[in-house]
Amino acid sequence: MIQSLFDFSGLSLIEFSFRGATLVIIITSFMALYRILIGPKRSDRILGVNVLTNNVIVILVILAFLTQNYTFIDAATVYVLCAFIGTLSVLKFLVYDRGS
Repeated sequence: MIQSLFDFSGLSLIEFSFRGATLVIIITSFMALYRILIGPKRSDRILGVNVLTNNVIVILVILAFLTQNYTFIDAATVYVLCAFIGTLSVLKFLVYDRGS
């Protein structure tokens, strides 16, 4: 499956664009991972995690269109809800931690 992601021969323009966008998103995911690991503040790490989860969601949606298996969109929806609830809980924890 990963080899087929990087094989650009004989593709339509839309498939070529989706695969190129996936490669760009993978690169930005590594940049977000750097921000998570090296970020000097908590807010930098939270922002990096949010960027990384958004990139995973977009990759799932692109993968759904490339493979025409639309159950990936359902998985992306569940992942969106979990990421949102996780971000809210972390921020609530940080607000209570600062108040103490």
